[in-house]
Parts: sequence; structure tokens; C-alpha cells
Amino acid sequence: MRNCPDLFEADEAQDLPPRSALYRLEPADAGTALHESLLSYLHRLAARHCLRVRDLMTEFVLPRTGICEVSCGHRFSTDYAKTINGFGKYAIEVSAALNALTGRDDLQRCTFIPWRDLLDPKGGGLLEHSMRWCPSCLAQNIDRSEPCVYPLLWSCRSVSHCPVHASALVNECLRCGRLQRVLSDSNAYGRCWACSGSLGARTGLWEESEPTPRQLFDADAVSKMIATGAVAPEFATIGRFSQNLQQLCELHGCKSGAEFARRLHMDFDTMRDWLARGMRPTLTSFLEVAFRLNLDPVHLLSEPPSTSPPSLRTGATPRTRKFHRLSREDMDRLMAEMAASLDVSDRYLDATDLAGKFGTSVAYIRYQCGDLYRAFAAHRTEVMADLSRKRLDALLHQTESVVRALVTQNTVPTRRGIYRALEAEGITMKDPRIRKKAFETAAAIRQTARPADLKTTSSAAQPLGTIG
Repeated sequence: MRNCPDLFEADEAQDLPPRSALYRLEPADAGTALHESLLSYLHRLAARHCLRVRDLMTEFVLPRTGICEVSCGHRFSTDYAKTINGFGKYAIEVSAALNALTGRDDLQRCTFIPWRDLLDPKGGGLLEHSMRWCPSCLAQNIDRSEPCVYPLLWSCRSVSHCPVHASALVNECLRCGRLQRVLSDSNAYGRCWACSGSLGARTGLWEESEPTPRQLFDADAVSKMIATGAVAPEFATIGRFSQNLQQLCELHGCKSGAEFARRLHMDFDTMRDWLARGMRPTLTSFLEVAFRLNLDPVHLLSEPPSTSPPSLRTGATPRTRKFHRLSREDMDRLMAEMAASLDVSDRYLDATDLAGKFGTSVAYIRYQCGDLYRAFAAHRTEVMADLSRKRLDALLHQTESVVRALVTQNTVPTRRGIYRALEAEGITMKDPRIRKKAFETAAAIRQTARPADLKTTSSAAQPLGTIG
């Protein structure tokens, strides 16, 4: 036995990796365009530990962060969990907590954190509001009996098609039409949380339209951005973006940023913000300028412009802002109609309907009309309040009539009887004012009527008790 080597020698023990609280699960498709998102990784990690994903989040992950599960009436698991795929505060804290729990150091690549020094700090236009997926990709995972993986690419709002199958991403269950919850145990198995239907089902394959060149460009561009996430912090900065844009402006022979913006059919102020003020672009704007320059976004940042100017994208139409200006004649007619509505005491004119009639917006009417719009809005509020009072008075009068009608039937006005009688007339007792009126009327009747004159219709009749 003494000749046997010691399996626990000090030099061998030092080579063992440190113990982690959770499995050291590797992100799926790491380093590729289909790199797994942090939300998907959280679901797969919970499935490996046989835990509910919400329990894993609230019991293990959130205690290691400064995030509260319930704050100001909002729950993180239902209202804010979708933001952990971005690059904000929640994404940084949750990814760091998962790194500590799993013993990994690369889970930030499951988010857009590597691109946070380039993009708008508010994350405008970055993430889709609801979960999206490619049914063909999920169908492959389901056929192989594997946990379904949701790439980071699918959570990006600028991406509308899957780069693998060139099919449109969907966000509703085909069977019940429900949006999918961000944290749901059924997501890891490609099932709908509401009806348990397969999320890999698809109809209308032959009728589906082909993606446009712009949609293909966005999917390919974001795929390359995600694939280069490890080295992105080296060049994905607003300084590099501004510097390369300035050099491209000079290569195209533009004397100013305004001329360069005109050549690209872009807004002048936006281009000045990027070149002179150092403001970060949103992902949508960044992809837009890369598309018009006919350059790959990663190539636009990682390499200096070549000596020959790149050809601008042909057929790139400018994204114009819709203006709501009205002619002098239309403005006079609109103001006359608003002034005439002020003389009607029992009816009001809705501002949205008025704006739609003249082809403008409520904001434009509010800005142009000034005092007249304020009087118009005050009249609308007054008429609505008056109509609401009249409607309530009518309901209260009808409630009293219904309760008194029970007495004419020689019936004790019990709670259950009152509820059924009002429900038959289409009146709900959820309104506390209706409920108070019904109970006050019933109590007054019971106090004034003789006990022999009233009888209950059911042995299970519930006494009225305390009014309130």
C-alpha cells in the first residue's frame, strides 16, 4: 500500500477547479452568431438543477445582487427580467451573480454588455418587448429531445428573421395566440405556458414572404456583432465610431457633416451628435448608417476606412419624419369646430377623433391652438364628469328600485338575493357606491317593515349584517 501513489497529493489538488454553487454549464453555441442569451441560459440551468426558473432567480441569483424582487409594486421576475439580455444595470448584476454561482467568467457574452460603450446608454430600440423565437429552430431541439435554446439574436428588436432558416421570428403561440412569459419553466422545453402547445409549430410555410435585403442585412450584421463579442470592447466605442465616420466623410469629398448626412439621407442633427457631441447611437441608427454606407458594422468599427470611398447603398430611401402641419384654411375650420363644441353641454368632441378627421395629431392641435385647446380640454372634462354623475344617479335609482321590488315579492332582501337581482338587471356590485346604496336601502326596509310581512325564499339566506 505504501508503493501506491497518493491520489490527493498537494500538486494534484491544486489543479482541481474551485467548487461552485451551481453547475458549470457552458453556454450553447458560444462564440457563434447563435450565442445563447442569458435568459435562455438561466432556463437551462434551472432545468439541470430540477428547479423552477423563478425559484432559481429569487432564491439564488437575486440575493447576490442589489436587485429587489418586489419594488414599488413591480416584480422583477415578471416586469424587468427581460432586460437582463441587454447591457444595463440588471444585465451587469445578474450576469456577475451567475458568474460567481457557476464559476464561469464569460456569461457577459450572453448579453449585449460588450457593446455598451458604443450604444445608447438607455438601450433604446435594443430589446424586443416580448419573447420571440424561430419555430424551425425550436422544432429541431424538440425532435432531438433537447432543451430549447434561445439565441441572443432573437431578443434584438432590429432582427426580424432567423439567419439560419430565413423565416420570420414569432412572438405568439400558434395554438392559443398568447405571448410567452419571460420566466417560464415551459420555455426550456419549447412549450406554451398557457396551453402547453408546441412553440415549434408553424403554418403557412409556402405563403411566407421572402425577407427583404434590409432584413437580411440586419440579421447578418447583428449576428456578426454577437459573434465578435469577446473582442468587441477593444473597438466598439463612440470615439472609434466618430473617428471612422469623420474619415469616411472626407473620403466622400464632403466638406461638412451636414453634407455627409445629406448624401446618406440622414438627419443633420443626428450626424452632428455623433461627430461633434460624442452622443452614442441606438442600435437601429447604427445599423442604419452601416446599411447606407454598404459596410459591415464590425468592419466599420474594427478597421480604418480604406483609401477608396465605399459605394453608398443604392435605393436607400430616407426615413422621413411625418409632419402634421395644416394649411391656414384647415386650421381655421378646425378651430371653428372646436369653438362650436364648447356650446354643447351634454356632448363633447374627442381630440383624437378631431385630429384624425383633419389628418394631424393631438400634439399639433395642442401646440397651435393654445388657450382654445385648454378650454376645449376643460369642457371635455366637465362634460365627462357630468355624464358620469348622471349615469351613477341612474344606476343608484335603479338599484333602489330593484331592492324595493324584492319586498313586493314578500322576500327578505338578503345579500345573495340582492346580488342575483342586480345581476339580472345588468348591474354589478363591484362598485362600492352601488353596494352601499343597495345595503342601505335593504337595511331601511328591514327596519320599517314588520317581520310577519317578510319571508325568506331560501333556507340558506345570508343575513345582511353590517352595512359597508
